[in-house]
Amino acid sequence: MEARQEQRARFGGKKGPSPNLDLLRPSVALRGILALVLASLAVPALVLNLLLLPDDATREALLAGKNIDEAALSRFYDSRARVEAFHATKDVLSDLALASIQKAEAAGVQTEAGKAAINEARAWQLRALQASPADAFGWSRLVYLFLLSNDAMATLAPQALAYEIETAPYEPALMVRRLGTALYLSDKLDPDIRATLPDMMRAAWKLYPDEVEKVAKAQNAFDRLLEALRASPDTAELLKKWRGL
Repeated sequence: MEARQEQRARFGGKKGPSPNLDLLRPSVALRGILALVLASLAVPALVLNLLLLPDDATREALLAGKNIDEAALSRFYDSRARVEAFHATKDVLSDLALASIQKAEAAGVQTEAGKAAINEARAWQLRALQASPADAFGWSRLVYLFLLSNDAMATLAPQALAYEIETAPYEPALMVRRLGTALYLSDKLDPDIRATLPDMMRAAWKLYPDEVEKVAKAQNAFDRLLEALRASPDTAELLKKWRGL
C-alpha cells in the first residue's frame, strides 16, 4: 500500500486509464515473422552441432589422453575451426586447445613445430577460459601449457594452478594431477596455497592411494605424504589398515 501511494505521489497521484493490452499482442502476421526469425537462428545451431557429431569419438579419446592418428586429429581440428568461426563456445575452443596440445606432443614440445602448437593451444585455452572462467579442467590444461613453455609464460603456472584449485577444490578427476603439479611447484606457490598441500594429499590419497603414492615418490615427497596422512586420525587409521605404516 505504501509503495503504491509513493508511486502515485511521484507520478502525479492520479490513476490513469487502463492500458489496452490488445495493442501489445503481436498480430498473426507478426507472429509468423517472429517464428521464421527464430527458426533461422536455430538452423545454424543445428548445422553446427551436426558438424561436430562425427568427431565425438575423437574428442572422447583426446579427453582420455589417448593418442590420435594424424589424419583423424586433422579432421577433428578442421571441423572445430570451421565451427569456431560462427559459434566460438567454451567447448569448441577447448577442443581446439586439446587438438593443438596433441599436435605439440606428437611433434615434440622442444621442436619449432611443437612450440608453435603450444602457443596455439595456449591461445585457444585462454579464449575458452574467457568464455567460461569457472572451468577447472580448462585451468588445469592451461597450467600444463604454461609448464611446457620455455619463456616468461612458465612463471604464470602457479597462479593458474591457484585458479584451478579455487574453481573446483575437490574435483576427483583433477586431484592426482593437481597434487603432482602442486608438489612440483611447491616453492613457487603462494603461501596460502602451499598451506593446503597436506589437505590436498589426504583428500587425493583417500580416493587414489596408489596413484598418489607414485606421484609423491616421483616428486621426492613421500615423507611429506606420510606426515600429512599421520596428522589426521582418519587417514592415519587407513594408513595402518591399508599399508601397515
